[in-house]
Amino acid sequence: MFRKVAFSLFSLFLLFSCGSDSGSGEEPVEVNLPSVTTIAASSITNNSARVGGNITNDGGATITARGIAWGTNSNPTISGNKTTDGTGDGEFSAALSDLESLTQYYFRAYATNSKGTAYGDEITFTTKVSLAAVSTKDVTDITDSSAVSGGLISDDGGTTIISKGICWNTNGNPTIEDDISENGQGADEFVSELSGLLPNTTYSIRAYVVNSEGVSYGNEVQFTTNPSLPSVTTKEVTEIGQISAISGGVISSDGGAEITARGVCWSTDPNPTIEDNNTAFGSGIGDFEITLQDLTPNTQYYVRAYATNDAGTGYGQEISFTTLEVSTIYDGDIVLLTQQEVDDFGSNNFLEITGSLTIGYNTGIVSDITNLDSLSSLETVGNFLAIYNNDQLENLNGLVGITSVGGDLLIGMNDLFTEIDGLGNITVIGGALEIFSNDLIQNIQGLSNVTSLGGGVRIMRNEALTSLDGFPSLTEIDGNIRIQENAITNLMGLESLRNIVGDLTIINEFMLQDLAAIQNLESVQGYFGITGTAITEINGFNDLSLVSGLLRISGNNQLISVQGFSSLTTCSGIQIQNNDLLVSISGFDGLETVMGDFRININGSLSSIGLLNSLTAIEGDLSYGSNSTSDMGFLANLTLVGGNARIADTSTLTSLSGMENLAQINGDLTIDNIQATSLLDGLAGLITVGGNINIKENTSLLSVGFSNLTSVFGDIQISNNVSLTDYCELQTFLINDGLGGTFSAVGNAYNPTAQNIINGNCTN
Repeated sequence: MFRKVAFSLFSLFLLFSCGSDSGSGEEPVEVNLPSVTTIAASSITNNSARVGGNITNDGGATITARGIAWGTNSNPTISGNKTTDGTGDGEFSAALSDLESLTQYYFRAYATNSKGTAYGDEITFTTKVSLAAVSTKDVTDITDSSAVSGGLISDDGGTTIISKGICWNTNGNPTIEDDISENGQGADEFVSELSGLLPNTTYSIRAYVVNSEGVSYGNEVQFTTNPSLPSVTTKEVTEIGQISAISGGVISSDGGAEITARGVCWSTDPNPTIEDNNTAFGSGIGDFEITLQDLTPNTQYYVRAYATNDAGTGYGQEISFTTLEVSTIYDGDIVLLTQQEVDDFGSNNFLEITGSLTIGYNTGIVSDITNLDSLSSLETVGNFLAIYNNDQLENLNGLVGITSVGGDLLIGMNDLFTEIDGLGNITVIGGALEIFSNDLIQNIQGLSNVTSLGGGVRIMRNEALTSLDGFPSLTEIDGNIRIQENAITNLMGLESLRNIVGDLTIINEFMLQDLAAIQNLESVQGYFGITGTAITEINGFNDLSLVSGLLRISGNNQLISVQGFSSLTTCSGIQIQNNDLLVSISGFDGLETVMGDFRININGSLSSIGLLNSLTAIEGDLSYGSNSTSDMGFLANLTLVGGNARIADTSTLTSLSGMENLAQINGDLTIDNIQATSLLDGLAGLITVGGNINIKENTSLLSVGFSNLTSVFGDIQISNNVSLTDYCELQTFLINDGLGGTFSAVGNAYNPTAQNIINGNCTN
């Protein structure tokens, strides 16, 4: 602009000059140094920057050179470092490169015309540092647990490399937060070993370098480690016999490849391999056990577990053992499935079997065994004795020498037994006793000498068994006792029983008429159930103080009365239901707390329930329905129901009186299809309901009740009570905003809203 104005003034001057004195000569134009300003640096990195200048006046002559003079000392000139950025006036920029990091530089814009060179003002800047640049080397020397890689640092970012190495993981984009190697400092190329890797695993790696600016990473490289031999431990050798022993292995690692074979190999020479004797046992990792058979008595053997994968076969540590000499002890389990096997085994005249003895098939196949006479020398069975599916075996006389069974005694599915007298010398059964599905067995008197029983008792589905006479005279059974679907009429044989450390279940004994033999019970530390019997009364359990589980009396179609549990103070639940002829329940006056549900249902003749005058709390649900009582007086001292309370389907129930002390129900309250005219007489003491209140289908109900109710956490639903007109007992409760949910009244004689009741329109 300045030049244009100057040019215009100059032109006017010429015009006036020519007009006044056309004969005078031209005067020369004066040339000055250019006017230059320096533009501040930008885009500063560790080794470069962008600078510039602006030539605002060419001084009257053409700009023949322009640029930036720069250096590390003040007042740089074009005799030092400079850029050359064209000619002419105006603004220009220049790029400075190959600078030193963290260094202060001075620079000035310059412009040259015929007069000389002019400089702009001096400006300084300091270079920075940046992230280093690194590339990842290819992976070499790959094994099952290691590999080698490294990095090549192409730029240190202008500052010292303080750390470098390789980082790796198995899911991509590894960082130094994952596994790393460390290879010191400096910008030189490095090689790094990756160790502690898993076999047959794909890894992602990246080289990394760290300078003062941060961490930078190279390109990502992937590789897969080789599989390794499996890791195997040989199990200790156990149950060493004359011709057999048990060993096995634990495969803790598959080496990164599928285990295709595993087992145990053995030899009389050290370091056995799979080329020697071996027994295979499946595939995959984990532990296993194998029986080594056909060994020679009194011989030293060496054994190792093995496992094979794609990498080869790995072995566990070597263990040696020596087989037993021939003796009267059979070490291990024995299964006899045919008469020939019985006779062959019996010919050894063993006195003891350290393991179990199984006679017959337990899979439903019938054996051809007709007698056990050759086993008469046998005195002790170390584990269980099982006699199954012997349809041609008439008796157990060949086992008369046995005095001790270390585990369970199992007698099942033998069609010709009428008795088991051949077991008459047994005094100790270390486990449970099970007698089941023996079609002709009539008694179990053969067990009358048993004085010690280590487990429970299960006597089931013996269609001809009419008596338990001869059952062990024990005071305690350390387990469950289950008597089911036999033909017994009484429980004689259990007279000495005082404690059951488990459940007592009597189920579907349709001929059973008398429980007198078990009335000496003092505790049942599990479930107590009497279901499907022909008994007419249950009484006399006055010594029974503890039932840890549910007390259930159900489906006894001839039962008339239940009484005589006066010492019982607590149980996990009570269920009395589906007893068609049951008229009365009494004798629970010592019961204080029911830890679970209390259910009395579907006893159509039940008209009398004695006062449970100690019962104050039911921790579970209260369910009462389809009985024939007229009130709820038996719950006179109940204050708490921890679950839901449901009273329903009892047409004789004309009043809920007797429940006046019930103050709290933590679940829902349901009153359904009873004949009470008012709920006030029974539920006037109710204060809190933790769930919903549902009152429905009560055809005689005139008024709701609940005069002391303060809080209901759920809804109140009152429906289809065709005579109900009075809700006034709810007015104070609703005014005090005690309802957590909604109020609904439909299908009744009067159906007010909650606001109607609050406003005083509570009856019709």
